[in-house]
Amino acid sequence: MAVLLSAVMHAGWNFLVKASSDRLLDTVTIAVGGSFLAALTLPFVPPPLPESRWWLGCSVFVHIAYFLALVESYKHADLSVAYPLMRGCAPVIVALCAPLFGEPYHSTLFIGIGLVGLGIIFPVVIGFGRCVAETRGLPYALCNSAVIALYTILDGVGVRHSGSAAAYTLWLFFFDAWGILAVALWYRGGDVIRHLAHRWMYGISAVVIRLGA
Repeated sequence: MAVLLSAVMHAGWNFLVKASSDRLLDTVTIAVGGSFLAALTLPFVPPPLPESRWWLGCSVFVHIAYFLALVESYKHADLSVAYPLMRGCAPVIVALCAPLFGEPYHSTLFIGIGLVGLGIIFPVVIGFGRCVAETRGLPYALCNSAVIALYTILDGVGVRHSGSAAAYTLWLFFFDAWGILAVALWYRGGDVIRHLAHRWMYGISAVVIRLGA
């Protein structure tokens, strides 16, 4: 139930990004909002153990690529096409990489991978059937699925070494806004600050869904 609820909430904040008129700056607003809320809660959780901090640092950098690929995916493809590819391919990649981290394969795992693959194919085929232009978003969505798989693995290992899943997650939310904020400032300059000042309520409300997920 926790995983299903997380999935619904995650799709919710992705819908907000897709529906945005300025996806880059609204993505930055959501990320900065997450950093702000995480900062408020950090005094109440212990710091992650030193063994996890290398994984956390790597994940922060990977999240820059994630945010940029997310924006480009939704720029060129519908949510019904980009989202299943990004979020559906990533678990397959993670599952195939699981033995590298000491997790054994089971016959049920192969069945699960097959079901996930089928679940990805149907909405994507329907989406492409509506609009040939959707193909422009395919490379970005597939690239982002690999990025998502990478940070999923990094965070999965990092959490196991952190001593506290909540602490690791909150510190990740605190740091992961900084990279995409720096990129946005480089490309858009003062527009970023003005957008944050105008859309801060949007950022806070959207990040409640993202942080909840």
